[in-house]
Amino acid sequence: MADTDALQARLEARPVVAVLPPADEPAVERAVRALLEADCAALVVPWPPPRRAERLATVRALVGDAALVGMSAVPGPVEARQAVRAGAQLVISAALRPAIVPVCHQAGALCALGALTPTEALSATEAAADYVRVGPLDLVGGPAYLAALRAQFPWIAWLAAGEIAAETLFAYRATGAALFELGTSLLPPLLLSPGQDAALRAHVGRFLRTAAALPPLDDAAQ
Repeated sequence: MADTDALQARLEARPVVAVLPPADEPAVERAVRALLEADCAALVVPWPPPRRAERLATVRALVGDAALVGMSAVPGPVEARQAVRAGAQLVISAALRPAIVPVCHQAGALCALGALTPTEALSATEAAADYVRVGPLDLVGGPAYLAALRAQFPWIAWLAAGEIAAETLFAYRATGAALFELGTSLLPPLLLSPGQDAALRAHVGRFLRTAAALPPLDDAAQ
């Protein structure tokens, strides 16, 4: 069983969780190479695509020990069990599904439960989720909305999700984001096309350098 405290420290030191595209294998491989080159902390496979466990195993083989590998958009405990059996070290749900948490923790994996309201956020914490995922923040008020939630529950570890641009990372960190779950803003579909490797690496590198420059959460939120 993995040491979840060690996983958490490793993840928060490089606070970006990259959601890999539900695309063909060559595009995923291009994304993985660009992310590893830029020192991304965690890569997750989205639940909806077919052959999820196979995709997760492929990504784990590409990544090795260079980053954490997990699964996002996990709808319930049955699916969470499939994810951890396939090697997920981080399981993210967009929904408030408390039964996912013990499945993850028994396997030594981290767990983030989804929430949008204060009641949901508190319920996720009471369920012992390692992180509370709030999103899509770009559609519900952005950093100001996260700040309002954090003002009520300053002890919660927040995972900010949505179409978050690199230039807004500092604002989200200042309002309490411990981690960032990023999809197409980090991995634009056009840059995953053949022949776009250099542009993809440049974009991902700039994005993750910005994330690496974020101040510690306690300092930023003062």
